[in-house]
Amino acid sequence: MSNPCREEIDEFRNCLQRTDYKVERCGAQDRKKERCLERWREKNRIETVKHDTAVVRPPPECRALACAIEGCMKKFNFDLDKCQYAVDEFKSCVEKHNKSARAETQP
Repeated sequence: MSNPCREEIDEFRNCLQRTDYKVERCGAQDRKKERCLERWREKNRIETVKHDTAVVRPPPECRALACAIEGCMKKFNFDLDKCQYAVDEFKSCVEKHNKSARAETQP
C-alpha cells in the first residue's frame, strides 16, 4: 500500500494550516488520522511500544536503518512499496536486538 492514510494526513495538515497550527482546533482530524495509522500498523504488524506518553526508541544498532527508511520515504514521495526493503531490514534488526536484550536480562 503506497501512501498509507494520505487522505487523513492531508485533512489534518490542511486543518493545521487553516487554524495557524493550533492543534487543539484539529482534534477530529487528528483522531481520524491516528485511527487510520493504527489500523495500518496493525495490518502491517508494526508495533509501537509506548511508555507513558513517549514512544520508546529503537535499539542503537538499528537507528541508522530508521533514518534510511525516512530518507527512502522522502526520496520516493512516501511510497511505502518502494521502501519496503528498508522497513523489512529495520524490523529484522529490532527483533534481533530486542531478543538479545531480553536474553541478557533473563535469570
